Amino acid sequence: MKIDFDNQIINKIEIIDINGNSIFNEVITIEENSKIINTSKLPIGAYFLRITSNQETETHKFIKE
Repeated sequence: MKIDFDNQIINKIEIIDINGNSIFNEVITIEENSKIINTSKLPIGAYFLRITSNQETETHKFIKE
């Protein structure tokens, strides 16, 4: 999965499973403007991607098939 930050200052990326458990958590440096996350080892199911910046937190649902 590739995440583009579109000139936002991102502080943290987190993947959360449907039960609320944090599966992946990484602090992002200012120099990065995109991030590739290997999701191949995630079990099939629904997950939430939480992206935290200085101004807001966005949560997006995705399905691993």
